[in-house]
Amino acid sequence: MKKYDNQKGITLVELIVVLALITIALTVLFGIFRTGWRTFGSGVDKTTMQQNARFVSNKITEELKFAKNLSNDPSIFSDDPAFYKISFVGDELIVAKYDSLDDYNNNIISDTSSTGTNLSSLQFNNDSDSDKTVEFTLRTFEKTGQAELDEYEITTSIQLMNKEVTLTSFNNATTIFYTLYE
Repeated sequence: MKKYDNQKGITLVELIVVLALITIALTVLFGIFRTGWRTFGSGVDKTTMQQNARFVSNKITEELKFAKNLSNDPSIFSDDPAFYKISFVGDELIVAKYDSLDDYNNNIISDTSSTGTNLSSLQFNNDSDSDKTVEFTLRTFEKTGQAELDEYEITTSIQLMNKEVTLTSFNNATTIFYTLYE
């Protein structure tokens, strides 16, 4: 049996120093990872807000582009067989179809669709009766759990395509009514 006289192992002080350095390195790496993860999540939330806004904006544009009559007052549709209403309720865009003004007054909806959750506001503007352009501004927000994050705003102008469109002047209307050619 050989006897080793000059054996050296790891001392307790060396072990503590190494463990402290590893702990510091892991803490820094975890902090970097956590910051990156939060940044990624924030980017995803902002992208979702922008996609929601663009989706709702496209839906409104599709609905109004070929409108025959457009107003923020439903009473002008007393002679029309059917008309539509765009508004936002809660946090959704609602497109409702009414078969007559009486149905509207009695809240009888013949068809409805909703889209675009997380809307916080919607406003329609038209500065001139002769201008065949309608502008609208909508805001969306994103919620993660219970924490409400930033809002995203988009303003869009719609050039109405029908030559004979009847358009009344309105500003800051939150609901808009329109008819289509049947």
